[in-house]
Amino acid sequence: MTESTRQLLVEVDFGAIRIRDYLASPEWLARRREALDRAGGRCQVCNRSDGILDTHHRTYERLGHEDPADLIVLCRSCHHLFHQNGKLSR
Repeated sequence: MTESTRQLLVEVDFGAIRIRDYLASPEWLARRREALDRAGGRCQVCNRSDGILDTHHRTYERLGHEDPADLIVLCRSCHHLFHQNGKLSR
């Protein structure tokens, strides 16, 4: 996660919340676990299952009450490619 993402403030029903605080919350950890379970513990781009898997927000519109489609599971390599290129294709 980039420093700018960590500092981003997003409006949610209960006011402004720092993303870093939300990502440490039990609510986020439960949503992350659900996303990992839906993805079968694999990167949804390259199908890798070893190494670190990140749960990436496709949108922050519903931060705090994400729809399943708002999240995608990516291995660290695919996640880095996305943030480097703004897309997942190589």
